[in-house]
Amino acid sequence: MKKMSALIFFLFLITAVSTPISAAAAGTTAAPAAPKASLNNTPVKDASLLSEAGGRTYLSVPYFTSFYGIAYKWDDKTKKLTVDGKAVSEAYGKPVVLKGILRAPLRALIEAYGGSRAEIGFDAASKTTNAVILPDNVVRLTASEAKIGERWASPIDAPNNLVYGVSNGKLIFVEYSVDGKVETAKKLSELPVISVPIPAVVNHTEIDWKPNGHAGNSAAHTDVRLVFVSRAEQDKIPAAPAAKTLVALGDSIAFGYNLQTDSRILAPNSFPFIAGNTIKYQTVNLGVSGMTSEGLLTNLAADSIRRSLAQADTITLTIGSNDIMGLARSLGLLSASNLSPVFTQEDQTKFDAASDQLKINLGKIIDTLKTVAPKSRIVVFNLYDPVPSLYTDLFKMADPLILKQNTVVTKVAKDKKVQVFDAYSVINGKQRELMIRQDVHPNAKGHEALGKALADVLSKPWQP
Repeated sequence: MKKMSALIFFLFLITAVSTPISAAAAGTTAAPAAPKASLNNTPVKDASLLSEAGGRTYLSVPYFTSFYGIAYKWDDKTKKLTVDGKAVSEAYGKPVVLKGILRAPLRALIEAYGGSRAEIGFDAASKTTNAVILPDNVVRLTASEAKIGERWASPIDAPNNLVYGVSNGKLIFVEYSVDGKVETAKKLSELPVISVPIPAVVNHTEIDWKPNGHAGNSAAHTDVRLVFVSRAEQDKIPAAPAAKTLVALGDSIAFGYNLQTDSRILAPNSFPFIAGNTIKYQTVNLGVSGMTSEGLLTNLAADSIRRSLAQADTITLTIGSNDIMGLARSLGLLSASNLSPVFTQEDQTKFDAASDQLKINLGKIIDTLKTVAPKSRIVVFNLYDPVPSLYTDLFKMADPLILKQNTVVTKVAKDKKVQVFDAYSVINGKQRELMIRQDVHPNAKGHEALGKALADVLSKPWQP
C-alpha cells in the first residue's frame, strides 16, 4: 500500500512539472498582438510604425503623410497636429511620441486628410484596420452589393471618371465602362492618372458585358473591373442591409460650399445629410459646386450616376442658381461692392433667355430622372433670394428675378408631376441669420433650416 502511494505521488510530480503553466496562472499577462493596418489596400509592413492605445490603432505620422504625399506639422508646445493643413481631431486620442516616432490614431488621420472621400473598417478575421482615401471629389454612390462592395466616383465630369470599389475600408477594384462589347481589359498604366496610391498588382480582371444594361442604364455596355483582391475574398463581400436612400443632385447648395475650412470638401452638415439623418435615410450627396442645368444634363449620362439614382427612394434637385445668379454675377449685378446696380433692358433680355433655357433643361432633367428612377420621389427646390432686404436697391432688383424664375420652376414641376420644395420661404426674411456674410450660400444654420424643413416634407406622403 505504501509502495502504491509513493508511485501515485511520483506520477503527480511528473505531471505537475511537465504541464505548462499559463501566463494567467503565473500572474503575468501575455503581450498583446501588434496591431495591423493597411492604407489603400497596401499593408503597413513595418510593425514598429504601429501601436495601440485605448483600443485605437496608432500609426506613424511621417509614414502616413509620406504614403499619401502630403505634409504634416507638429507643434511640440501645444501638442497640436495638422496634416495637409487640416487639424487632426483628438476625439480618438491625442498624438503621442513613442519610441521616437510621432503617432496619431489612424482614424483621426484618415478623417482629417480624407474627409468624405475616405472610409475605414476593421477585418476581424485578420485583425487588420483597413483605411482608404480616394481622389479629390470622389463620393460614395451606392450601398454595398454582394461580391462588389460600394461604388465610389466623382460626380464632376462624371461620364469620364473611374469608379472605385470599396468594402470595409479596403480598395477592391477600379472600374470603367465602355459602350458596346469588349473582350480585353486595359492595363493599370493605360487608365487615367489616379492621384492616390493604389496597389501595383491586379489580382484578376472582370469583363461584365451587359447587353440589356442594368437598373438606371438600359444601354448595352461593358463594365470592366481591375480587381486587387482574390476571388475568394471578393466572394465574401456582403450586400448592405436594405435601407431607404436619399440622393441629392445639384450645385454648391447641396454640396455645402464654404461650410468646411477647405471648400473642396463635401460638407457632412449640408442639408441633404441633415434631412437624411433626421428621417433615417442613407444619403448620397452628388452636389457639385458651380453645376448648371446644362452641366447636370451631361452628368446624367454617366453610368455611375445612373446606378446611384436607380437605388434612390427620393431624389432632391437643387439646380438653376448658377444659371440665373451666375448670370447676375457675370453682369456685375450681384456684388457686395455694388449695392445699387443699374438693371438695363439688355440685362432683362439676357435673363429672359437664361430663364427660357433653364425651363427647357429642367424639363429634360426631370424626364431623365423619371426614366432612370421611375419609382423615386422627385423633389425640386425653387430658388431662394440670398440678398437681405436691408440692401434695398439690390433686393429690389434680385427678388423679382428670382420670384419670376420660381414661377417657371413651379410650372415645370406641375407639368411633370413632381414635388416642389419651397426653399425661398425657408430663407426669405432670415438672410442675415441663415446666409454666409456677403455670400450667396447658406451657413450652417441655413443648412440646418433647409435640412429640417426638407425632412418634414419628406416625412409626409405626397401625390402629384
